[in-house]
Amino acid sequence: MASSDKPSMADEKDFFHALGDYTPINRLREAGVPVVIAPEDQKTGNRRAYVTDPDGNWVAIVSHKNDL
Repeated sequence: MASSDKPSMADEKDFFHALGDYTPINRLREAGVPVVIAPEDQKTGNRRAYVTDPDGNWVAIVSHKNDL
């Protein structure tokens, strides 16, 4: 999978629980971490965003809307 391709659920390996107020994403942006997909709500009840690590791997940051 190329680093620019959006991963499928089967490809996702790294998940972090995130707060729903976008603070973690804002902190990552301020630190210079590339945010490739901004937080978005999904039908499954999750809010998900993607960033990249220093090697270009996509990392999913996920929270469940009921936990917000």
